[in-house]
Amino acid sequence: MNSLRELQARCYRAFLQGEDAPLREDLVDKTIPASISIRVYQNNARETYRGALAASYPVIERLVGDACFRGIARKYMLDYPSSSGDLQNFGAALPELLAELYADTGFAYLPDVAALEWAMEEVQLVEENKPLDLTALAEIDPGSYPHLRFVRSTSARLVSSRYPVLSIWRSNQPDTDTPVNLDAGSEHVVISRSGSDVALVPVAAAAAELAALIETGIPLGLAIESLAETTAADATPDIARALQDLTSARLLGRFELSPPMSTH
Repeated sequence: MNSLRELQARCYRAFLQGEDAPLREDLVDKTIPASISIRVYQNNARETYRGALAASYPVIERLVGDACFRGIARKYMLDYPSSSGDLQNFGAALPELLAELYADTGFAYLPDVAALEWAMEEVQLVEENKPLDLTALAEIDPGSYPHLRFVRSTSARLVSSRYPVLSIWRSNQPDTDTPVNLDAGSEHVVISRSGSDVALVPVAAAAAELAALIETGIPLGLAIESLAETTAADATPDIARALQDLTSARLLGRFELSPPMSTH
């Protein structure tokens, strides 16, 4: 007699991967042939996973169309099978698949749009952080600023793209159809949650670069030095403005003072 685990494995291969021949031996034909019964479950599984992806990626679905999205969902289901009965995290790797499919095409912006949509999904699934304590920050001795380490809010994400990713997202909302110039340049977006509201706030390139450095865990002084080294001499970044933008966008969750680095 086959174990339950073996039967579940055959069901998985039959319903999700289309390998239904081994499962037919476990079914007893009654009024409905086994092959038809299996196809019903196959269709239900595909529609369940497609629906889960569509719920997380409505803009991607609108951009590529229903037929193409179904094909993408089918490939995603096969290449990135769910490892949990909870489908909330099922779509996490879709930006990766879209990069594989469209990296060298006129649709190379799709992975970044997907990354934006998944960031919106993520911030709704985590506990909301309190805003950065500006009162406590104001009490820090200015001489200690280089030793500040900022920590990203767990309920915020930054998405940077060489494409106008936020404009694309906005132009593909319900009842909206505004053309977007894909050559308009890069956009950087902070996605954060406050209560049940998700905000998408554009930030300047300098703020996005500073945020990426902060994400590595280095203190503010080293982040500023690194940013200055990669910036043209005639385009010195406004660090104060960049920090203000990141704070207003709720990307920064807290700060801590790190001890000065030893010179010995």
